[in-house]
Amino acid sequence: MYNGYIRKATLFAVLFVSGLMAGNARAVVIDFDGLPFLSARQTISIGTSYEEDGFRITAGSLAYFTSASDDVIASRPALFGNLPNTEITLRQINGNPFTLHSMDLAELDHLAKPTVTFTGLRSDHSIVTQSFDLDGSFPLLSLTGRAETFSFSAGFTDLLSVSWFQGPAGPSFNRTLYSHQFDNIVVTASQTLQNVPVSGGIGLFVLGFAVLTGFMRQPGRI
Repeated sequence: MYNGYIRKATLFAVLFVSGLMAGNARAVVIDFDGLPFLSARQTISIGTSYEEDGFRITAGSLAYFTSASDDVIASRPALFGNLPNTEITLRQINGNPFTLHSMDLAELDHLAKPTVTFTGLRSDHSIVTQSFDLDGSFPLLSLTGRAETFSFSAGFTDLLSVSWFQGPAGPSFNRTLYSHQFDNIVVTASQTLQNVPVSGGIGLFVLGFAVLTGFMRQPGRI
């Protein structure tokens, strides 16, 4: 009977530690649909950060168009870095790792086909990069707006952050020539508690388990 208790307690310990070490995942689509979207043509600045579904996007300046005819997807907002060469960064607010699956991108002018390069910092401090060439199909050429969906490689997992840059300033007659917008960022967010001292928790559990088994070994406690 004593051995049966030990087997059950050991199984419980394994399940407990496995559950403590494993993080739950949830799919998220960051689509900016909570931003006000008006019929009149306006460029709305939202400052240097935006938060949605547990994620934060930061840049020197972020903005979006409020007129569907100016946006990459009709009747929906899409963000862009509102300064030339500004760095745009995506991360979880709680600092936990995540996987980046895909993102919609569209140029702000059909005269250019900008290349957007993404750099991911993984939790093991390794770096992963991937570049996408936009096709030069300006949203105004489509009645419904146009954006391309780009899928990221398998390396864009276990990420602490992903950064990319808005294009450089164009000539004086067209400052947004090399700029792009982004929308529909698909990620999987880890919910592992990074700030919990897991090793200490396991140590306390092992100590308690040892005390329990010692108590069970006392004469008359079978």
